[in-house]
Amino acid sequence: MKIVITARNYFPVCGGVSVYVRMLATAFQQLQHEVVVITSTPADDTDEGEDAFLVVRRPDLASLIRWAGWADVLLQAELGVKFLLPFLVRRKRCFVSHHTYFTGEDGHTPWWKKIQGHLAANHCQAISVSEIVRTNWGGHGVIISNPYDESLFWVKPDPEKRKTELLFVGRLAEEKGLGVLLQALVHLRECGSRPGLTVIGDIGIPGKSALPRWREEVVALGLQDQVSFMGLKPAADVAAHMRRSQVLVIPSTWEEPFGLIALEGLASGCVVVASRCGGLPEACGGHAILFEKGNAAELSSALIQGLAKAAEQAGIIPQPVCEHLARHQRRPVAERYLRHFSAPTTSLS
Repeated sequence: MKIVITARNYFPVCGGVSVYVRMLATAFQQLQHEVVVITSTPADDTDEGEDAFLVVRRPDLASLIRWAGWADVLLQAELGVKFLLPFLVRRKRCFVSHHTYFTGEDGHTPWWKKIQGHLAANHCQAISVSEIVRTNWGGHGVIISNPYDESLFWVKPDPEKRKTELLFVGRLAEEKGLGVLLQALVHLRECGSRPGLTVIGDIGIPGKSALPRWREEVVALGLQDQVSFMGLKPAADVAAHMRRSQVLVIPSTWEEPFGLIALEGLASGCVVVASRCGGLPEACGGHAILFEKGNAAELSSALIQGLAKAAEQAGIIPQPVCEHLARHQRRPVAERYLRHFSAPTTSLS
């Protein structure tokens, strides 16, 4: 099969969609299919030679028309009308994978996005990363959750002692819930418990950092002896930190469309404590300790449970968690996509 994947953003722009596209394209290629990625993102010197498949950057209309003629299938990583139209004209099978919500955070949808949504519903087969995203896009299509990179996130056969008690990984934005986590640590301190917290991440904008602001917050709360900030780290370093951590905390206060970080934490042998919101419960598959989003007191209780569970598990992944993770590895997820591409209808078992 000849597969074109389009994405407005791709490496060197970091983000969940870039990771998703690279993992899926690589898996398709390993399954003996031809893959081309088309993106609006220009190249830079930092990403040369990373991909074994062809990446076409900032194509003109003539180039898009040529690739539309070459392809059997178009998969859009989030809807992009500019990339879509040549493939519709050539009557190719078009699929769109929804990773974000149709409506905005204020509950309203811009007119231009309504037009895009109508176009997608009528001319593309929809694939959503979670039930909450599928529902938000009108309940169309099927759910195929994101894969995680099992070559990076795994547990050593003989787990080393996990010296980090709590780990937070993510953008240092309010909606990711770090403030709620810090308040939970204050609750625990008042109860005589002082677990350590390692924070990996920043806002990801060149030349800007949220670290000074969060360090001031930690000092104001009197938590400077418990909290350490690592800043941005490459994926391999994040994976290494997870393998040394007992509990991964995902305290998001907004409705995460999925929550790939949960799979990565589970695969690394962490106990996962996460907000009960958005797609996070789906990503966790019933294998996390959930708490009400924004509730610091409930989070503090969940952290105590998580640390106790981590001591019991000692970094060993229980069999039900292994079965959940196996369904989210790159090859099984890619095979689900391929079955859907080949199916005569939009149904998928």
